[in-house]
Amino acid sequence: MGHTALHEKGFVYRDTKPAKVLIKDNGYCVLIDFGLAAKLDTALKGKCGTRGYWSPEMVKGDQYLYSGDWWSLGVMLYEMLVGYPPFYGDDSLITCRKILCHHESLAFPPEASLSPEAVSLIRGLLTDRERRLGRHGADEIKSHP
Repeated sequence: MGHTALHEKGFVYRDTKPAKVLIKDNGYCVLIDFGLAAKLDTALKGKCGTRGYWSPEMVKGDQYLYSGDWWSLGVMLYEMLVGYPPFYGDDSLITCRKILCHHESLAFPPEASLSPEAVSLIRGLLTDRERRLGRHGADEIKSHP
């Protein structure tokens, strides 16, 4: 069952991170280890997953929706392009604080030499749920330059 199919069935993945993504020889990505996939109506609201990939709403304990998976995608893109995660802290409290203050803490180091399109995509994913790319479906992300 594909990731989109999981969302249509009322499931969220809840632990999207690089270690859980495989890239097939045809270029498609496959999510592995669905041990943390949870039915929306029984989700544990932020009690599982890797903190550095949590969305602000997950840190606050709000209802976890599929838009949190788009946030995690933004974290993964940043980490793949920059070389380290965007909200890293020496302990989980610092990491969570940086996530909650993402408007101020998200920075792109000049030495990473990211294109304006890459920065725009990552910023579009690493923003508030109400403005996050993907909130109206995956085509919103696919059509980004």
